[in-house]
Amino acid sequence: MSFPSPPSVQALLKGFAAACVGHSSIFGLQQAPEVAPLDTCPLPELSCHGKSPVNACCTLAPGGQILQTQFWDTDPTVGPSDSPNYCDHGYPESCDPQRNYDIRDVLESYGEQNLIDYMSDYMKPNDGTDDNFWNHEWSKHGTCMSTMQPKCYGANYKSGEEVPVYFQKLVDLFKQLDTYQFLEAAGITPSKSRQVTRSEVQAALKDATGFDATIRCKNGRLQEAYYHFNVIGTLQEGKFVQTNPISNEGNCPKKFKYLPKH
Repeated sequence: MSFPSPPSVQALLKGFAAACVGHSSIFGLQQAPEVAPLDTCPLPELSCHGKSPVNACCTLAPGGQILQTQFWDTDPTVGPSDSPNYCDHGYPESCDPQRNYDIRDVLESYGEQNLIDYMSDYMKPNDGTDDNFWNHEWSKHGTCMSTMQPKCYGANYKSGEEVPVYFQKLVDLFKQLDTYQFLEAAGITPSKSRQVTRSEVQAALKDATGFDATIRCKNGRLQEAYYHFNVIGTLQEGKFVQTNPISNEGNCPKKFKYLPKH
């Protein structure tokens, strides 16, 4: 997705990514997390901080740090994404080809028209159709959310029931992270001529959230902002706890442009 912005220049939402390698390792070898139904979960644990072995239905593992990615693309105007990262860098992807759903069909079957409408405004690709983009985000990132595996739901699991929850969580988190407003509050607004500094943008985002964010640029202009979270408990019902980046993946020069949307 892209940064939230004034109604005349709607921003966009991409998806969740999760990145948290094993909760413990021996000589560099990750221990595989256990999997047991959700109704057997003990007290919720903070992802990337629990003792090994961890129940992957109760705590996100091995992808335990959630990355909320927002895009500021000026032509066309597109935006954000959520994905799981490993606790020590990197991320899993495309974890269950058997759940490569048609996302619009699944959301419609669960009566989620309001969610579809919001995603149609804010979760847009820079190439191709909305539907292909949503399908891609789910198959690449959503299927890697360990607490949303069908086996975690037990015998009463209904095909695709995890999909509306995933996208609703993505949207809810996106709404809390108004990058456009964070920058505006610090006097940083889009301009075709003025350059901004990396330090002032990073400071504005940290002042707004209390944590470092990752910013990335392309062709001398601001393109992305990443916010990093661990989760207490499951992705479905847990609490998102913001944290600092695992590693510095920012690539912006000391000065760059923050261009207006078209």
